[in-house]
Amino acid sequence: SYSYTGLKYSEDANGRLTDIYVAQLRAAVKQAGSDLTFCYVPISNEVEAYRRTKEISPDEKAIKASIEARGGTLFSLTPVLAARPEPLRDLYYTEGHWTRRAHALVGEFLGSYLNNLLQEKHRNGVTPH
Repeated sequence: SYSYTGLKYSEDANGRLTDIYVAQLRAAVKQAGSDLTFCYVPISNEVEAYRRTKEISPDEKAIKASIEARGGTLFSLTPVLAARPEPLRDLYYTEGHWTRRAHALVGEFLGSYLNNLLQEKHRNGVTPH
């Protein structure tokens, strides 16, 4: 399991574990005959930092690299949430969980993303699983 000393996925041990999880999940989904797309939903301090720097966090970079190294795709909601006009307190509770508003935004953007993906597959003659 992950070491919970600050939960930094970009640290070596957690990075190796993420690599294992990604590889096994991708293999299982492929064996089931489907494709796998990962979604990254940032924590509040990552959104805050992205608003200032326009750079994703070291953790997101590490997870993205792990996924892409195995031929996967990562859909990041960091830029999406950072571009919202709402203050962070409207998107995240003090203890870190998403608010109802953030859940709605994530659902809206993921729904649109998945709909576009399915339409593209349909146009290309691929039957999605």
